[in-house]
Amino acid sequence: MEDVLLQSFTDFIETSQDEYEELKALCDELAFLTHSIDACSSGVVGSEYKSNESIVPVEWIKISQPSRHLYKYQNYCESIRILHQELHLLSSQMEKSTDQGQNTPQNHQYHEYMKSHIRLSQRVIRTCTLGRIDSVGILRDDMNQYDNRLVALAALNASIKRIEGIAQDFKKHLGE
Repeated sequence: MEDVLLQSFTDFIETSQDEYEELKALCDELAFLTHSIDACSSGVVGSEYKSNESIVPVEWIKISQPSRHLYKYQNYCESIRILHQELHLLSSQMEKSTDQGQNTPQNHQYHEYMKSHIRLSQRVIRTCTLGRIDSVGILRDDMNQYDNRLVALAALNASIKRIEGIAQDFKKHLGE
């Protein structure tokens, strides 16, 4: 029974780390998107772009760069949604495992940490995916949103580290 709980912990940690990495990548794409859209809309991009000795019209850059990053952003959003659902599933499985067998205060505490991490993860996802649309429908980003995303990601990473520490304690507890 304890092996099942340990495996649940391990799977939860791995999934949490995957979700964190995807959120970091999503934030990078969002930053690139907002900067490339700002550059295109403000005319910062020149009238022509030289690549491999051929001239590419600015219209291609304006459309292709943001659209490629928008596609990546959408893929990261979907991946994060799936990983977050998996975290909920793993947490439910652990709760069922503790209900069926070892319902110790320590196991209950471990599960509470997992649920707390999931709640934090939901807040971080909201923070990382929020963007501001201006009056003409252009996505804008500012330093406050960037800073908020950094703080949110740092908090999520700290939560993962805390759960890793708890898993180590659980392993020690199994060895006793």
